[in-house]
Amino acid sequence: MKKTSEKSLFSATPDISMSHRNFPISVIVITYNEERNIVECMRSILAQDYAGPLELIIIDDYRTTDATKALVRAYQKKHPNLKYYTDTTGSQSYSRNLGIKKSMYPFIAFTDADCVVPKDWLTILARKWREHSTHVGKTLAGVGGANILYMKKSTPFSQAMNITFGSFLGSLGSIQAKPATSDAAVFSLSCTNVLYDKSKVIAAGMFPAYKEHLGDDWLLGVKIRQKGYVLVGVKESFVWHNYRSTPRKFWKNMILYGSVRTFYIKKYFWYNSPKYFLPLGFIIGMILPLLFFIHPLFLLPLLYFPFILLYSIILTARQKQLRRAGNVFVVFIIMHFGFSIGELKGIHWIFRKI
Repeated sequence: MKKTSEKSLFSATPDISMSHRNFPISVIVITYNEERNIVECMRSILAQDYAGPLELIIIDDYRTTDATKALVRAYQKKHPNLKYYTDTTGSQSYSRNLGIKKSMYPFIAFTDADCVVPKDWLTILARKWREHSTHVGKTLAGVGGANILYMKKSTPFSQAMNITFGSFLGSLGSIQAKPATSDAAVFSLSCTNVLYDKSKVIAAGMFPAYKEHLGDDWLLGVKIRQKGYVLVGVKESFVWHNYRSTPRKFWKNMILYGSVRTFYIKKYFWYNSPKYFLPLGFIIGMILPLLFFIHPLFLLPLLYFPFILLYSIILTARQKQLRRAGNVFVVFIIMHFGFSIGELKGIHWIFRKI
């Protein structure tokens, strides 16, 4: 399939069908034991300054055992445009698809239950949609942006994560945790912050229906690309996200992400950027020092640790947060080792039929 370049992205035949009106949007949020976050999330969405029709759809996991349902039901009494449904599958992708099926409007937006959106979140996404639809034309499928740390509920560790994600070695160019410097075509958009044309998501087959947590936003990006549609990451858009608050939670997350990436490599090999093959090389490099008795050069990979420590110090010093250097160093170690070990662990996907 012919790739859409950034150059062609802004030179296609204009489509101004949506350029002069505020189109209706259905916002979909999936939940699973989110009583700590769901109220702030709903409040921020229902307080949008967006001038067009808006509905909020909450899809709750049937396994939820906390007060999520009660909190949503209480809000429904004051907001008739708030809807609540239960997904009986226990799958994120199924829940998102259920939200799409229950939505009544032609445009759908996603954010997560542990996110809080700015008041102009939908206004910005809709404006960027109108702006890019005049360049991209009818192939535009979605626009979205970054998710950044929600400082109100942050911890010293999550603040260190925020600093790390803002660096090149922490984001590797991804716009999901670091706002882009300019609008550009992207492979996929995070479901923490995205606006889609529902008809194109449906035409692409919606989210892949897997029981496992396999990164449904990236997999949807594959299906959208295969249909010849375009996604655009925009620099102005962001949401606040409650990052993992402890090293242990972050470690588990990195192991999961690494394992999922191995699944991507197996199923969609040619859609993976070369950078996603680096973790396997990294973990092999970290094993080499065990062979130091053969030759001292095998100890060279250990230089990674002083390099990352120095990088962490420079990074935090530039932001006048030197006291965070230790935590930033730990975040880098967890990120690089966790993702790499996760990819190694994910080799089981190669032998599984899914």
